[in-house]
Amino acid sequence: MFGLAVRKDGLNNVIQYSERDTAFRYQRKAVGEIIKDLVIPNDVNTISAYCFTGCSELNSLTIPHNVTSIGENAFADCTGLSKLSININVDNSIRKWLNVNSTIKEIIIGDEVTTIGDHAFGGWNKIEKIDIGQSVKSIGERAFAGSDNLSEVICRAVTVPETNKSTFENSYPDYAFLYVPEASIDKYKATAPWNTFKTISGIKDNVPEDAEKCEMS
Repeated sequence: MFGLAVRKDGLNNVIQYSERDTAFRYQRKAVGEIIKDLVIPNDVNTISAYCFTGCSELNSLTIPHNVTSIGENAFADCTGLSKLSININVDNSIRKWLNVNSTIKEIIIGDEVTTIGDHAFGGWNKIEKIDIGQSVKSIGERAFAGSDNLSEVICRAVTVPETNKSTFENSYPDYAFLYVPEASIDKYKATAPWNTFKTISGIKDNVPEDAEKCEMS
């Protein structure tokens, strides 16, 4: 298994990171230049505890499907983080490595993800946009509850995911827009809690141009 070695400056900004024991193989920026958009390399399996704690300049984080272990507080107090792209099954254990009172506004769930567990992102009240990958089969209780700034959800699953009625509780979906595969619009309209969204539209024709799914390995 491979881990990450991280080098920070005196203000806790990430200036270099690499695969451990292979010096700076994954250097993304020249030393001294702050990394703001962090993409974990595809062959990294482990992110150690406190690895990126306090890196307030990070704006976006991408975690690929090969990551199998993320240590305690690995991304705690990353107060500038606004976008999370994640391609691993997730549940409320995410709270061990990322603050519950997260500043994240946008979540992209990759196409390798099949399960979003109970309370996974519950209480993250800054979330405005959620993009759910095509392979998601189930979404647990209060997984996206309490996101009272939510304005847009894209769900790319052709088969409506098995979803608890409390999944979007107190996120006011009746004020948010839902985009789904065109062939599945009627199925979503007939299924709670998806049918509580303000509008349900097909992805191809109506999804905003800037909502194209990012590629994640």
